[in-house]
Amino acid sequence: MAQNQCYMFNPLLTDFIDMKHELVLLAHKIDWKYFEHTFPSAIV
Repeated sequence: MAQNQCYMFNPLLTDFIDMKHELVLLAHKIDWKYFEHTFPSAIV
């Protein structure tokens, strides 16, 4: 339980990302399933 408490004050990555940024908006428009299907070996 003490191990979980140390993360309580660490901000999440989503706290730093501006969800209205152009690259975030673009990422939401990309068909990621297409890339996963077309290039399966590139997905690690």
